[in-house]
Amino acid sequence: MTEEPVKPDICVCAGNVELKHLFKEIDYAYGVGAKYLEVRFDLIEETAEEAFSAHRLIALERVISGINSYAKGKGIGLIGTKRPKDYMKNRLMPQKEDAGKTEYDPGRLIFLKSLTGIGMDLVDLELDAVSPHYVFDFVRFAHSNNSRVILSAHNFSGIIDLEETIMYYMDCAYFGGDFLKIADTVKSKDDALITISKNLKLKKIRQADHASFPEYIVFSMGEEGKTTRMLSLKAGSSFAYCSSPSCATAPGQYNAPEFYEKFRMLSLADL
Repeated sequence: MTEEPVKPDICVCAGNVELKHLFKEIDYAYGVGAKYLEVRFDLIEETAEEAFSAHRLIALERVISGINSYAKGKGIGLIGTKRPKDYMKNRLMPQKEDAGKTEYDPGRLIFLKSLTGIGMDLVDLELDAVSPHYVFDFVRFAHSNNSRVILSAHNFSGIIDLEETIMYYMDCAYFGGDFLKIADTVKSKDDALITISKNLKLKKIRQADHASFPEYIVFSMGEEGKTTRMLSLKAGSSFAYCSSPSCATAPGQYNAPEFYEKFRMLSLADL
């Protein structure tokens, strides 16, 4: 009898809902056996604006703290992020060096720091949109509040090549990030193979110095990138992002049941 593959770790992504509906999203994540729920606060109506008054921020912290406690009670780790305004538009081409990085984005960074203040498990900050000294400050602040940090980079129209990926990985290790996330866009099966080769390269780097290099999640978006969301797990990525009933937050996301079944079939084909 063929042994059933072990279910992979997944993160369900939530957006386009009101804060009060995040409890249902957590219940859904728990029901499908997800490890994490990512909350895209830039896609939540109450938190989408760029900055808040001190009074408003305190009120939001109180509400989000209750949501975070509910998730912890279910064994679900919350990942909080709030993408900069026009982030997708500004990342339509690969970013080199500090091109396009914000010198200071106080409202958004203050909000993301507040998420660590309430003890959110993980907070995602963009390596390709924030200047290095702010990344340093953010990671240290998060760790002082016992929150972990995903440092991420995205390209919504093309590939983040192997050289760039390695540079981002070195940066993530230097800044003390807990995970590196790389999400680019492929338009062919050959391009998708590059994504897997990037995973394998980071795996080799991490195996050589496990203490110095963080975990990583490297995959590709879009229709041709769908398979990389599964194959990346086999090449060392820590978990995969799936859509929730509320929406897909990135092109090419599977819903959780579909992802599990695709992963299962792929794993059985390997046996």
